[in-house]
Order: sequence, then structure tokens, then C-alpha cells
Amino acid sequence: MEDLLLTPLSHQSRIRSFVAALLALGLLLAPVSAQATPSTLKRSVSNMLMAPLDLVTGPAVAVRIIDNGYKTQDDSTLSKVVWTVPGFLFLCLLETGGSVMREVSGVLELVPGAVLLFSKSDLRPLYAPTENGAAFVDFDAKVLRLKFGIDYTNTIK
Repeated sequence: MEDLLLTPLSHQSRIRSFVAALLALGLLLAPVSAQATPSTLKRSVSNMLMAPLDLVTGPAVAVRIIDNGYKTQDDSTLSKVVWTVPGFLFLCLLETGGSVMREVSGVLELVPGAVLLFSKSDLRPLYAPTENGAAFVDFDAKVLRLKFGIDYTNTIK
């Protein structure tokens, strides 16, 4: 067994290793096209970083949704009182699910985002409610999109 580990590489193996190293170096040093777009990678990283903040702000978003519903819907006072607590719990679960889906979509878009960084192509969002929903904080910086506190109940456009 030890003899196998200590045997020198064959001439062909050395050539393959050398060519693979040159190819890897060429990819690292290759100039990036001026039209390359980092938007998929930016969205992926933003989703992974902002999803925990969505989870934390979920109860506040639920209260905002309920308050907005009270102002815009013509329900009886009794139904508003009776359905407040179950509605709050349901909306908290919905916001939790939305933030989990946002995290998962960020992880799934990471590798395609890194690959597409060197091309003109872009990937459509895997989880569109993150892009469409209203949020407490929505600031699009050059490197990262700061968007959290998303209302996942009103995201269809």
C-alpha cells in the first residue's frame, strides 16, 4: 500500500496536471467582459443575508398587515376581534415560510450566480415575492440589496 502512495507520477499525469493548472490560472486571470452582470450573484447573497432579518421582522409585518386589513376591509367589529389572534399566528407562520424560502432560493442561486458573473446572461429570480413585495427597508446599494421586512401576502404583480 505504501508503495502506491510513494510512486512518482507518470509523464502523462504530469502533463495533465500542468495543463489543468494552466487552465485554472487562465480562468482566474481572464479579463471579465465589460457587459458581465453580477445581478444573480448579488440577489443570491442579498437573499441569504436578509432572510434572517425577514424572520425577525415577521411579527411586525404581521401586525402591519392586520392593521392595513382593518383600515381597508369593511368587516364587523366582532369578526375583527375574533380573528385577530388566529390571523396574527397565521401571518407569522406565513412570514416565517417566506423567509425560509428566501434563504433556500439564495443558496440555490449562488452557484449559477458565480457562473453567470462572467457572462451577459442573467437568471430570473427563483422566488419572485422577494423582488415584488413591499418591505420595511428597501435600499438597492451597488454591491448588495438591503431589503427586509417583506410583506409576502401581497406580492403578485
